Amino acid sequence: MVIGYIGDHRRFQRSFKTLILISLILCFIFCLLFQLSVPTLLWPNKPLLPSDAAFIGVLLSITGFFFGTAFPLYYESLAEIMHPLPESLSASILAQFFNIVSLIFLAIAPNRSKLMNLLVLIIIGISTLMVACTRFIYRRKDEELRKVQEQTNEITHDMTNI
Repeated sequence: MVIGYIGDHRRFQRSFKTLILISLILCFIFCLLFQLSVPTLLWPNKPLLPSDAAFIGVLLSITGFFFGTAFPLYYESLAEIMHPLPESLSASILAQFFNIVSLIFLAIAPNRSKLMNLLVLIIIGISTLMVACTRFIYRRKDEELRKVQEQTNEITHDMTNI
């Protein structure tokens, strides 16, 4: 909710890409730290970083926080890019995409937490690269700004005629 408020703030209205990238990069860093703190497919016997349950819990909480902060921005940016199509359509497409990816993950790695953790790290990295290569177009905001300017011009024109 906080990142949604920040994204709606006038200063950051055209910075969705930057905010998403910051969230994903921080999510990737903390997820990588988690990977280094637990036994995985790459180092099955002993983790590279010493850790305890509290440290792993904090890492997972921070990773989840930054992963969750990107979601409202995904929906807003997709609505911006797909304008003039309805926002409900873009939100439905994104939700279905997330569901399909989750089902694929469950099919690939059932009961294999070490593989799943590595896949999550890889997907976060790929998502970061995809967002970095995406061209953000703010069609909806431009349309709203144009309408406000037209109304202001009409009011100004009417007041000068009085």
